[in-house]
Amino acid sequence: MITRRRANGDDPIGMVVDELLPRLRERGARTERVGLIGWSMGGYGALVLTRRLGAARTAAVVASSPALFASYEDARSANPRAFDGAADFARNDVFAAPGALKGVPLRVDCGASDPFAAMARRFRDRVHPAGAVGAGCHDAAFWRSRLRPQLAFLGHRLGGA
Repeated sequence: MITRRRANGDDPIGMVVDELLPRLRERGARTERVGLIGWSMGGYGALVLTRRLGAARTAAVVASSPALFASYEDARSANPRAFDGAADFARNDVFAAPGALKGVPLRVDCGASDPFAAMARRFRDRVHPAGAVGAGCHDAAFWRSRLRPQLAFLGHRLGGA
């Protein structure tokens, strides 16, 4: 099972699947199929969560400037707390199992001047999502500039969910 349980016990993927979605369902929300959106590490997290939920439960995913790393060492140099170790990185490497995203409409956007642009291009070459690598960098201005089409992408796919 895909999880993102950390050594300190924090499990953001588990919190969404085991706590948030059931609470929303209890309050009348339709949670059989969900749309996901995230920026930076949240974009990476949306991709990991998609692997956990699968195509049957995921209507669409948007990853904006996803924090994707070529190796554990690269991740550690950018943010020493991003992964608990090399095994945690390997378990949650979205490049290791791109087939797990098959059947899920994806949109990946990244600024060409973003430090994650090279990895976003590599990911885009593997999974061929909507979106683009275009002008911009890893900041709120870029994310705001892409938000309207990203929400339209999600809304279109959730409308039939």
